[in-house]
Amino acid sequence: MKILLIVVVCAVAASAKILPDDFPQCKRDDPELDKCVLRAVDEVKPRLLNGIPEVNVPALEPFNVPTLKLDRTAPNLRIKATLKNIKAYGGSNFKIEKLKLNLNNKYVGEVKLTIPHLMVTADYDVRGSRILTLDISGKGKFRSNFTGITAVAKGSAKPVDKDGLEYLQTDKIIMKLKIGNGQIAVDDTERPVAASSAAAFFNASPTTVLEILYPLIEESGAAICKAYFNKIFSKIPLSEVLVARVPEHNTTSDGDTIEEIAKKPVCHYSDPNVADCIKRVAEQAKTLLAHGIPSFNIQPLEPLKVPSIRLRQHNMPQGRFKYDAWLTDLTLNGLTNFTFNKLDVYPEDLKVTGNISLPRLVMFGEYVVIGEFQMLPVESTGMLAANFTECSAALNAVGAKVHKRIVIRDADVKLKCSGPLMANLKEAHSTTGEMVGSFICPREDKALGHCLRDAFNSYVPQLATGVPEYGVPPCEPLHIPTISIKQSAGPITVTSSYTDVSVRGPSKMQVKKVEVDSKKHKVVASLYIPELRMKGNYNLKGQLFMLPIEGDGIFHAKYDNIDATVTIILGRKRRFNSVDALACKSLEVKFHIGNASMKLENLFGGDGELGNAMNKFLNENWEKLSNELQAPMEKALQDVLKPLADHAFGILDADDILFA
Repeated sequence: MKILLIVVVCAVAASAKILPDDFPQCKRDDPELDKCVLRAVDEVKPRLLNGIPEVNVPALEPFNVPTLKLDRTAPNLRIKATLKNIKAYGGSNFKIEKLKLNLNNKYVGEVKLTIPHLMVTADYDVRGSRILTLDISGKGKFRSNFTGITAVAKGSAKPVDKDGLEYLQTDKIIMKLKIGNGQIAVDDTERPVAASSAAAFFNASPTTVLEILYPLIEESGAAICKAYFNKIFSKIPLSEVLVARVPEHNTTSDGDTIEEIAKKPVCHYSDPNVADCIKRVAEQAKTLLAHGIPSFNIQPLEPLKVPSIRLRQHNMPQGRFKYDAWLTDLTLNGLTNFTFNKLDVYPEDLKVTGNISLPRLVMFGEYVVIGEFQMLPVESTGMLAANFTECSAALNAVGAKVHKRIVIRDADVKLKCSGPLMANLKEAHSTTGEMVGSFICPREDKALGHCLRDAFNSYVPQLATGVPEYGVPPCEPLHIPTISIKQSAGPITVTSSYTDVSVRGPSKMQVKKVEVDSKKHKVVASLYIPELRMKGNYNLKGQLFMLPIEGDGIFHAKYDNIDATVTIILGRKRRFNSVDALACKSLEVKFHIGNASMKLENLFGGDGELGNAMNKFLNENWEKLSNELQAPMEKALQDVLKPLADHAFGILDADDILFA
């Protein structure tokens, strides 16, 4: 029944592209074509309320669909229905959030739009249909309200000739839909009690039911959208939709705009003088590169902004200079003042090699460096200004053919500066290092975070066998005595406990990022775990989406591609006749699972048929279950990890980590 939503969305999206003679028109090669179309939509929008019959655009208030037939079988869904006299109200309040068009030798587009509220009414006749295990067959009338609707449609089209004129015809449309909330009411003439129960189930768990229906809505909606698009654009010649471009005055000295220069296919790989052509274009592109080309996602090169660089040198002869350095918030000037020393093009291999000269590069940013120079410790942080001279860069690029052009697939650059180097360390001051195993970490927050990440990643593989010097026991497998999860709100009401749980996979964990806020004594770590396998005993009882579940036995579970964020607040713990120990005052866990599978043995007292059906349901709907159980699962993990964190931090001295 929710297919009606997408019908309205399609009509909106298609109508937004109607541009007859008396409407604002856009130029085919306008560098801001997307913005032009959006402005045109705003002007056309008032006329969409009552429709535009001369170009087959239906009225949007209400949007009428005489008949719609649905027939689909999918996991958790079997539906065969006929909907008649469908009316949708609210579609005219659409807003286009994003529009992206590509008319470069093709007609490809993407549109994202939102509708705040949509009310739909219809007559329905549903036979032999179910959602999950609920029978939804019946006949009658329904009313529905949906809010927070977001639709994203991507499609491609081609020009077709008709009576000597070109018209657009769609090849393919793919659609994705999300609905924030929904409520329905039914007046069933055949099975009123069952229909009311089905409506109550939907109203209690609209997100769950909509997730099951989305593939049907999106697939059917794309087909409807394609039909409306072709019906509308079969009436309007392409030349009236996209007109030829009128010359503008904001051009370069060569008569081209910045966007046109970036788009021009000025060099062809079959040209015997293609190397000279590339040099010429590169020379012309210096101004472009200096200012950047936002519409092509090319950032300015003057200056080039680099968020961070990590440097490490531990293999100098005789250990004369060992250091770890972090450069952050860097700016680099001088990259566009290049000249070519050599350029070779290999068309058959789609390969380019070359060498360029850069007379002067100026770098400015923040730095942290720790290490040893001639066996003397070096620790410093502050601002860095450096001037490199007589630089050269060796270039090696491999391309790929895309639509008769070559684009860069992979590139390698090696930079060497042989002239005098002038460097100035501004606002430099010494830092106190923190010892984390064999890592010496600075106290500056950004650098400390990078260093802690590297230190943790060096010790994670040792978790399998334990780290005795820090009192960390082996954790492969990790043994968890007990976990309790209780959920009593929403579509899931279940009480469960898990005992004697073994977990394999923690030693494969990767620490992606560590952020330190020394003033708040807070550490935030982003983790990735490729796989976790769990086995143990379970006991659970309750309801999952109105389906009863009960069991007591052995469980197996596998979780893949886990992203987790652990937030720790550090504090102090008094030691008798000694300095304070570091303590974990609080710990919070947030996680996201990429995929999951599970098996619960001895469900429903050992009933094999019911147990197999429930296990299948759990594995087909693991993502919805995970979303509903996210909060209690995170709380259970916090209860497990907090004692481990207390033990790990308790062996460290607080004064080595905390400022106060």
